Amino acid sequence: PELRCREIPKGLQYLQVDTLNPADTNTLVTNYYQAGPGNIREHVILELVSTIMDEPVFDTLRTQEQLGYSVYNNLRNTFGVLGLSITVNTQATKYTADHVDQRIEAFIKTFVKEHLTEEKVADAIKSVSKQKLRADVTMEEEVSRNWNEILSVEYLFNRYEKDVAVLNDISLEDIKEYFCPLMVDGEKCRKFSVQVLGAKEKNEEAVDTDQDFKLNTLKLREESIEDMDKFRDSLIIHPVLYIIE
Repeated sequence: PELRCREIPKGLQYLQVDTLNPADTNTLVTNYYQAGPGNIREHVILELVSTIMDEPVFDTLRTQEQLGYSVYNNLRNTFGVLGLSITVNTQATKYTADHVDQRIEAFIKTFVKEHLTEEKVADAIKSVSKQKLRADVTMEEEVSRNWNEILSVEYLFNRYEKDVAVLNDISLEDIKEYFCPLMVDGEKCRKFSVQVLGAKEKNEEAVDTDQDFKLNTLKLREESIEDMDKFRDSLIIHPVLYIIE
């Protein structure tokens, strides 16, 4: 079947739910920033941004601020709709999801000022190009790469060569022009923050895993989504998309 992605509205959307396990203090926050239908050039731009962001997002939110033991960013390609996400796994006994969300936003602003530089972009282009030009070492790598093209119904078996050709034509300004409206400009960005809130106090009582669980959505802020089904049904559905040019 052909799969399609829904469009996140402009502005801020929050889905906040209680943990299903009252003995679990883990809070998980994923901030997803949707760009929209993409092409090879835009995918490469986000790949460069994600590569540059890997080290500072961990160093800032994990090492320096110690928000949680698991911190990472992801390039998102959801059936041809591009985006980026930042995830932090923290403890409800230490930090609130709202605090983590604020620190993610603060990091993004710092990232643009301190890490989106000519030098780091040049280094990222070299690194990504080298990775894409590397020959498949094993038969498994070659099969996996080509099989993914078949599964995606895009059949672009020379995708890496096309990526490298685009890489050499991308500048710092190109990256900022695409990235800033995506994650920095509040009026233009499409942000969807999913927050699973852990227990504020440790509870050692065993949980019956055979029981029927029901998500408890929370209304903690004006932008909170109370009815996920209703919200989903209200979204515009993108057409079938393929990133092949």
